[in-house]
Order: sequence, then C-alpha cells, then structure tokens
Amino acid sequence: MANQVRRKIADKIAGHFYSLMADESKDISGNAQLSITKINTYFTASGVTNTTTKLKKWSYVRWDSRWSSIDVVINNYQAILKALNDLIDDGDARSVDANGLLIALKEPLFVVTLFVIHKILGRIKILSKESLDYGKARLLISSIIEQMKSYRDDNSFESLYSKVLQFCKENDIDINQKPRQRRQKKVPACFNDSIITSTIGHRDYADNQEQYRTSIYYLLIDSVLIELNPRFSSEAMELLSSISSLCPKHEKFLDFEILKPFALHLDINPNELQNELNVLRSFLKNKNLSDIKELCCELISFVQAFPNVVLMIQGAMTIPITSASCERSFSKMKAIKTALRNTMSV
Repeated sequence: MANQVRRKIADKIAGHFYSLMADESKDISGNAQLSITKINTYFTASGVTNTTTKLKKWSYVRWDSRWSSIDVVINNYQAILKALNDLIDDGDARSVDANGLLIALKEPLFVVTLFVIHKILGRIKILSKESLDYGKARLLISSIIEQMKSYRDDNSFESLYSKVLQFCKENDIDINQKPRQRRQKKVPACFNDSIITSTIGHRDYADNQEQYRTSIYYLLIDSVLIELNPRFSSEAMELLSSISSLCPKHEKFLDFEILKPFALHLDINPNELQNELNVLRSFLKNKNLSDIKELCCELISFVQAFPNVVLMIQGAMTIPITSASCERSFSKMKAIKTALRNTMSV
C-alpha cells in the first residue's frame, strides 16, 4: 500500500516544482503549560459556566493558540480564583482538585512564567498568519529577530517584572513566597566517586527576581533566537528578498539585481533572464496585478516567450511563507486520529 501511494505521488509531481512540509507535535511541558491545561480541563468537566466559555484549551501544536490560552488566563485570573474558592467552600469531591489548582495558580513562579511566555509568544505568533507575502514576511522576520535581541536586557525585564508585581498586588499574591518543598535531589549511587558539574532531570526552582531573569526570561529569549537565527540566515533572507521582487505590489517589481540570487539558485542564465525582464516590464505596463498568483496566470500562456521568468514564478509559488497550514493539518489530524481510533482495524 505504501509503495502504491509513493508511486502515485511520484507520477503526479514528476517534472514539477513541489514543496515538502513536515512538523512535529512533540511537546515539552513546563509548569505554566501543565497548569493551563488542567485549568481548562477542570472547569470544562466540572460544569462551571462563569469561565468555561472564555478559557481555551492548551494547544500542543499551534503557538498562536498557546498565546491565546495564556492571554485568557491573565484576563480572567480573578474570576478563576473566585470560582476555585467557591468550589473549595462547597466541600464536595471537586474541592480537592480546586484547592490544588488554586495553590498552583498563586505560586509566584507560575505568575512570572505566565507573563514571560505571554510577552515572547505575543511577538512570535505574528509569523503564523497565512496572508503574508514574501516582502512582508522578510520585513517581519527581521524586525522580530531584532526585537527579541532588544528584549534581552535588564530594562526590558524590569518593565515586565513591574507588571508582575502589580498583578500580584491586585490578586493578593506574595511574590516572595518560596516554592513548595519538593522531593530532595539525589545523585545516583553510581556517581558517588565522581565530580558532578551538572545533572539531567534535576533543576533548581527560581524564587527571586535575579533567578527569574536569568533562568526563565533570558533562557526563553535565547531559545527563541537559537531557533530563528539558523532558520532565517542571511542566505535564506537574501533568497526571500529576491523572491519578493516577483510580487507585483513590490516597489522594485521585476528588478534584475534583486532577482539575480534566486535565478542563480535555480541555475538560470542571468543574461537570458535580463532580456526577458526588459520585454516583460513593457508587456505588463498596463496590467493591474495584485499578487504573484495573478502574475502566473497572466504569463502561463506566454511560457515560450518568458520561460525563465515563468520558471522562477513557479518556484516562488512552491515555497511556503509560513507553516501555519501544515501545523493546522497536524492539529486536525490529532483531533480525528485519537489514540483509541489508532488501535481500531478496518
């Protein structure tokens, strides 16, 4: 069956441009993630109606949905606390879970992590919009990387921490409260005769402003930059800038010097491309085109006259701007193909 599917796909894309998009749904849960997931699950199961309609389930795939989940918790924080206190006062079977959630929600570490992730993800989620063109995407990527770098200073953290202090004051949370006592760390016996410099699986929980800054805030920004910088390197940005010149609304539409890196990437003769561009500019002078798709439809019948330009347009249209569609398909697949359904036979 798998071989038949491969042959069908190979026959369909043979001789054409195509793009292969892949994503992973693996998730490394932190304290904030775990609590947010449990909050939504608990209120949905318990039938509490004051906050259920506004709380959003924590997404394991889409980052913009994660920001929305955090934003809703921050905006409905007092209502959530009141509902949990009411459930505790009822003294029924739900009161034990409600008390556990209330303790977790009022921990300073949870509140600080909530605000840090809310700030960082709020900027990154802009890249998940499907309606971006290449020119806008290039500018947004550059600006987001620069903004992430500007966040990594003491002034930026002080501004965020002042909001955390104000939030804690409004909700009667002691920011100096020490974390709950956890199980004592133990080094495995096989390492008794060794000098341990670092351990895996053990971590120190932040409980003061300096640790919040170095262990959470800076660490998260560094992780984001480590992912963004290699993925959007100078070479990739140069190609993205080159492709953007194929968009009719670009200020330097069909500019040869800008298109040259992309042409060389596709092994197109620069001299032949320049000749085609000189004729094409006059050809499209009175055309009112809005995007690269309309440009492709306009030139597809003139492929013999402009073979290199059409080839570049087809290549550009194959390159996705964002992985939002890919991630949404994975998200939908996880909702349909559950663990139970995966065990069923036809």
